Formats: sequence, structure tokens, C-alpha cells
Amino acid sequence: MSSDAFQIQDVTTLESSKIEAIAFSNDSDPAITRLFVVIKGGRLMEYVLSAESRNEKHTNRIYSVANTLSTVASKKKVSRILPIPSISKVFTLSNGAISAFDMATLSPVSCNIAASGILDMGTNASEEDGIVKMWVLMKKAVHFFLYSQGQFSEYQALPLNDTPLLMEWIGERLFLQFKDRLLELNSLEGTPVAEHKTPVKSASQLCLKLLSNDTLLFASAPNVLSLLSLTAGTTGTLTALSLPLPPKFVAYASPFLFVYSDVLTIYDQFTLHALQQLALSPPLFLLDQPLPLPALRTASSLVLLVDKDAHLSLPALRDGDATIHALLQAGSPFTAFDLLRRCQAAGNTCIDLPQLHTQAFVSFLKTLAFKDAFAHAADAALPAGEVLQLFPELCVAALPEPRVVTPNVLGRNVRTLREFVVAMLKQQSDDPSSITADSAVVQQHEKEARAELAAFLQSLHDAGKGDHLVDVALFRLYLEQDPARAQKFVAAPNACAVEDVEAPLRAAGFFDALAEFFVQKSRPREALRLWQQLGEGALQEEDVDGLRRSCRLLRSLAGEDALELLQEFAPWVLRAAPEEGLKLFTLGEASTVPIAPFVLELLQGLAEPQRSEFRARYVQYLVVMHRVDTPAVNTEYVLDRLAQLQALAEQRGVSLAVEKLEDTPAACRDLRTEILQFLETNAWYDPAAVLETIAEKPLVFERIVVLARLRRYSDALRLVLNELRSVTMACDCCRRFSQRAPTGTESPWRTLLALLFGEEDEAKKQAFRDAAVRVLVAHGYEIDPLDVLPLVPADVPAAVLLPYYQLIVPHSTDRMREARIQLGMKEVYVEAKKNELARLRGEAVVVEAEQKCAVCGEAFTKESVVARTTGGVCVHEGCLSEEEKKKEVVLNDLC
Repeated sequence: MSSDAFQIQDVTTLESSKIEAIAFSNDSDPAITRLFVVIKGGRLMEYVLSAESRNEKHTNRIYSVANTLSTVASKKKVSRILPIPSISKVFTLSNGAISAFDMATLSPVSCNIAASGILDMGTNASEEDGIVKMWVLMKKAVHFFLYSQGQFSEYQALPLNDTPLLMEWIGERLFLQFKDRLLELNSLEGTPVAEHKTPVKSASQLCLKLLSNDTLLFASAPNVLSLLSLTAGTTGTLTALSLPLPPKFVAYASPFLFVYSDVLTIYDQFTLHALQQLALSPPLFLLDQPLPLPALRTASSLVLLVDKDAHLSLPALRDGDATIHALLQAGSPFTAFDLLRRCQAAGNTCIDLPQLHTQAFVSFLKTLAFKDAFAHAADAALPAGEVLQLFPELCVAALPEPRVVTPNVLGRNVRTLREFVVAMLKQQSDDPSSITADSAVVQQHEKEARAELAAFLQSLHDAGKGDHLVDVALFRLYLEQDPARAQKFVAAPNACAVEDVEAPLRAAGFFDALAEFFVQKSRPREALRLWQQLGEGALQEEDVDGLRRSCRLLRSLAGEDALELLQEFAPWVLRAAPEEGLKLFTLGEASTVPIAPFVLELLQGLAEPQRSEFRARYVQYLVVMHRVDTPAVNTEYVLDRLAQLQALAEQRGVSLAVEKLEDTPAACRDLRTEILQFLETNAWYDPAAVLETIAEKPLVFERIVVLARLRRYSDALRLVLNELRSVTMACDCCRRFSQRAPTGTESPWRTLLALLFGEEDEAKKQAFRDAAVRVLVAHGYEIDPLDVLPLVPADVPAAVLLPYYQLIVPHSTDRMREARIQLGMKEVYVEAKKNELARLRGEAVVVEAEQKCAVCGEAFTKESVVARTTGGVCVHEGCLSEEEKKKEVVLNDLC
């Protein structure tokens, strides 16, 4: 590193050199710093320092005084100033008492810490979640205060065995510096945690400072500064900085330590190397900026110098960017990037970040810090080909000409990572001959490098920058480091070729991963062959179910070759697991309708009862899901459903012979409704075959629908009248039949009326004729009179047909004539009613008082319904025999 990185920059001259106490702090604006000085007489002054970038690159800053304030702090000597920027207050300690002032105006504000005999004060360096905590040191005791709602309140007091000279409070850890030891206590319990001996003769040589890399700096000997690690896992680890002379002042501004003995020496806090020395007149004060831990890790900070003539100056970087590059070239990448972060926070850098990260990659690589090296390689966006120069065994082809690694890292005798690690370790070792390629330390470094390379390549792959070179190297790394991850990697989208992975995966026995790779590369046939071999036992791999994998893929295929693959691989699946085999044809993405004959033939090879069951399920899939138009398939489907209906009725012990569809037993109702809907709407089944199958079975509704499909309307209506005895249903059938009957076919209404008027059975004739007349009256508007009138028997009275004639004969537009017609029709209707009443009187049943029923023996009453048998005997209507009832009642309903 250049020896002139820092220079002394003059800022201003203070009011007086008779300074009692001095301190400074940051501001919310990173370009503002506030310096507080108490001069003799108790006068408190505040200097507001502002920083301004002064060159065209903005890589250095010039500080000047922007404002000055003053007030009287105390009439007695002030021993300590404590600024707390987060609450905008500055506290002074004078004669054992604390006073408070507003940081922006220096006007006094209330201070509720009323204790006396105070020796020192400070804050908790952690400042977690913005919570401010203050400690107050008294003789053999320390008190803790919490800032809330604008004031401090004490929440704990901790007794001590002795009074320390210096104290630092970090989280729950309390560090007490005595003349001869550094003691660590738990601040909550007051119990000792650790102790370090410090044989320092003079109290002026003591120092206790928290550094940004989670270390604590303290004087462990007259000429030694030690750094105590505070991080978990390394707590108590010490690093020592030996000085040529005892230090008079020690200050800290990350990432540098400023130590003044006879000259000001600047050290790198990470490497503890001396970077530069500056000769200056003996300072009166060398101040650093106490920052809370969160800000200490990122913010830019200063070191101020005050000499005996009250001149204020500071050691400042001439050029921050140049210093960062110099630190990298000197092998101090941690320091360089720490400084970079702080320059970025202060806004005084314009460095080329990719170039800087490239230099950091090379620097970390030479120190074998592979994790940091590859992190910077990623930040520098280095091509994978550059990084893989050290790993030729992972590459599938010749690498491009290197720009970084070979010129800066590799040499004439160094071509691989192992050779590079050996060379670096030999340079660092006191016994180079003990370092060989087989050494454990070499293998450990090589293992670490390959793990970090895998993380680097994976980040490229995840960012969509993975190419053939990256993915093959990544696959080979995973195969040797983590085989399970290698298998997952090849199963996901990647740029590897078959020849890159097939042989290694077969050699390792990872057949399932190879099959997944084939799937990912759109080569399903190769994958299915592997899984078939695994399923049939030709290949062996633990915890791999080739059958399940095959089913998953076959059911997901939807491309042009899906059906071809199904025909090739489904047979072995069906043999091994029939249920899963059937699902390939019924639950897959691809429709198997085009290969239905193949599937049906394949299912025939199964043994009963699976053969019939699976065939029925597949036929149902064809008809219901895809509505195939093959008559044989549709016929087979409906016959299967009818067989299921009858089997269900037998199983439940119920009858399907009902006169109304809604009277079908509940267990069979839904299935029967579904079958009837299919028979009525499906146009592809063979009705003749269905009728032949159900002709002798109690499936009247089904036969009616099938007969209608065959246009055998007369047979269908005869079933309705004779089996179901429902004229209403017959009318509904006629209406539906008329809508579907082709032109030239006899009207279903004519067929119905012919059946009703043409009944020859004397017991049914009158009831059928009455029903026919009522059909005419109710549905005359749907029936052609020219078809109907020739069917009406001659012995049917005209008065009975009068309502029908009234319906079909058009009325005159002459109102008087229409009125006469209506009146004549009314007279005819009244006369017809009279004749009907006379007939009824002639047929009325007359009984004597207290006469009894010849069947049940009970006496007749006024409410009794009495009937006469064919032999003239009077009985209750309910006591009639079945034969007598049949003679009396023929139809259930009469329109």
C-alpha cells in the first residue's frame, strides 16, 4: 500500500487550548459532525463540522466549521462529555453530577439522573431496536438506566468488588478494565464470565474500544494491544498487536487504528499491519467517534486531533478509491471492502465495482479464502469459464482464453486447483517440504473450494445464466459431493446433454434420476424403458417404484406420441397392477378413444371378475366422458347399466314393477332415471338389441322408451294403457312421439285414440271410450280432426262429443249468432246431464234400514259407499272381490 494514503487536514482553531473535556458525534446527515468542547471555566462550545467533496471524482472530503454555539455547562471542572445523537442530547459530568443540554441549541434540558458521586458514564453499544440505555459508574457500583418517554429511569444496580478505570457495555456483556486485568461480567446477574490479566503499569496506557468486526481492543501489556473476539464460537480468542513504544493515545475509525507514541501510526484493524506513519507535533487529544454497534459496522467515522495550540485537524484519506485499490493489491481485501462500504455511505467514491470485485476475487483466492473469493466472483459477474480454469476435470470442452485466473493466479507449473493450493501453502509454510498433494490440509482446502464453486455455479444456474459448461460442471460436482442433490439437479431443467450424464448415472446406479433426466429432455420412451426394467426387476435401485413412476408419466402424457407409448407400455403395467393399468386409459391426460379397440382387447386378457368389471368401467368412460358414436359400445354400456339396475333391485329386495316412475324404490331411483335419460337422448345405441334383452323383464318404462325409438308407437302406448293404466302418461307419450315422428308416420294421437275407441273387452269398453272423449276435449288442439272423426264409433252419443265439437268448430264473428250457438250448446249440455242423472237413478243401489253388508256383516249408513255385485247382492265397495273390481275399474286416471 502507498505510504501517503493519509494526510493531516487542518480544520479550524478552537476557542482556547485550556480544554477540560472534549467529544464529538455524528449527525443524521452523514456530512455533518458535531464537536463538543468544554474550556476552562465551564464553558461548553459546539462546533458543527461539515464535509464537502472537493475533487471531480468525489473521492476525498474537506471539513470546515459551519456553525459554533456556546453555553455555560458548569462552574466547576467538567470531566466527561457524552453526546447521544439518537435522542438529540449531550450530557456533561461535573463534580459527580450529570447535566443535560439540547444538542442542536445547547440550551439546558431536564436531567432526571439525580445521583451524586458519579465517576463516569456511557451507553450500551448495542442500542438494539433504537432503545437507548445509559450506565453510570459510582464507587464500587454501576447503575443502569433506560430512556423512555423523554427521560431516563433506573432499572438495575450492580455492586462491584472494586471500581474500574474503564468500562464498556455491549448487550448483556459488561467489560471492566482495571490496572491489572480485564474482567467480563454478565450485566443481568453480575456473575463473572471471563478474566484476562493485563500487567500495565500506568493507567494512562489503558484503552477499551469496541471494533466493527465484533472485537474488543484493550491494552494487555505496556507495549501490546490485544483484540478479544466477541463472536459466538470464538469468544475469548486473542490477537495481539505489538508496538515499539508504549502508546500515549489510541483512536479508532473503522477499518483503521490510530496509535500515537512519538509518531502517529495507522494500522489495518483486520491484518494489524502498519500502513502509514505521520509525523506531527504532540497532540493534546486524539479523539475517535463512539458509534453504536449497528452504525459502527457500516457508517463512516473520523479521528480528530487537537494540539497544544488548540489547532483542530484530522488524518484524512487523500483518495478513498486509490486507497481501496492499494489495500487490495497489498492483500487486505477485508479492509478494502470495509473501507468501500464506508465510502459509499459517505458518498465519496466512484470506484469501478466489477473491476474491484475481480481484484478481490484474485486476492482472496491467493489467501485460500474460497468463500469470499467466489462471492466476489459473483459480484464481479465473472464468466464461469474464468473460474473453471482451476477445475479442468469438471469441464466438457476446451475453455475460452482466460483473462483473470491464469495471468494472476496460475503459473507454469500450476494447472489445477490442487497444484494451486499446494503452491500457496508452501509459500506460507515454514516447512514447505511437508506440504504434498496428499496432505490433509490440502484436501481440506480443495474440498472447501469445490463446495464454494458449486454454490457459485448454482447461483449462475438459478439466475438463468447456466449454459452447457456451467451445468455439466455443477452436475459433476454434485455427483461427488452430494449424490442426492445431483439426482434432483438432472431431474430439473438443465443444459446437460445425454452423453454428459448417462454413463455416470448408470455407473452410480441412479437409474431413476436418469429416467427423470430423459423426461426432462422430452425423451419419455427411454425413461419408460428404464422404469419398466426397474419394475420388472431387470434393474435394481433402492426405494424406487418403477411401476408407480411409469403410471405417473403415462397418465401425464398428452402429446402426439402419448397413445403410441400407452400401447407399448400399458400391457406390462396392466399385468403388474390391473387397477393402475385401467387408470392409464380412463384418468390420463390423453383421450384413449382412438385406441379403444386395442384397450378392449387388452382388457379381455384379464381373468374374471376383473375382465367384466374393467370392461364395463372403460365402456362407461368412452360413453360418458367422450360420447363415442359406436353403436356396439353404447349398446354394451346401456345393457351393463340395466344389469346393474336389476342386480341392485335384487340385492335390496325391491321390485321395479311400479305404475309410476316416482314410485321406484329410492335405492334404484337415481340409476333408473339416468338409464331412462340415456335411452331417450342417446342416438347411437341399438334399440332392437336392448328391447330383446329386456322384453321379458319388469322394466316397463324402459321398454316404452325403446319401443318409441323403434317407432312402434302402438306397442308403446298399449304398454302404457294396459300395464301402467295411465291415460295421462299416454298423452305425454303422444306429445313426445309427435315431436320425433318422421313425416309420413301415423300420428301417435290417432294411434292412442284408435286403441281407446277400439277396445273390444266389454268390461273395459265404456271406461276406454270415456277416456278417449276426455283426451279429445283436453288435447283437441293438438289432434287433427280429420284423423280422429273416422275413429269415433257410431254409437257414441253426440251430446258426449259436443265439448269436442265446440272446441274444433270455429265461432262466427257475428255476436248474435255466436250467442245463439252458445245457448243451444248449453241446453244440449243440460239435457245431457238430466239424462245422465236418470241413468244413475236407474242404477242406484237401494238398501233397507238396518240392512247389512253380505260380506263383512256391518250395517249400512248414510256415509257408506254401496255397490251391487253381478248377482245383485249389496256390499260395501271395499268388500268387492278383485274380479268385481276389475269389471268396475279399468284405468287409474281419465285425463
